[in-house]
Amino acid sequence: MAPSLTTTLLGPLPRADGSATYSHAGYSIACGINGPIEVQRKDELPEQATIDVVVRPAYGAGGKLRIHSAYND
Repeated sequence: MAPSLTTTLLGPLPRADGSATYSHAGYSIACGINGPIEVQRKDELPEQATIDVVVRPAYGAGGKLRIHSAYND
């Protein structure tokens, strides 16, 4: 069995602040990072962060998962 080719590419998504793709054995994963988004001073929560994860499979319906994380020192 021949080894599968693995490729990694940084910056393939032009509208993201940062991005990368990873491909191996016929599968590809693309990741884009955007943010932070400015909020109004009254809505600011400096000890908390929210992460939105959007999964878009090659076939079928995708979904959105919201992860709320509080960071306390």
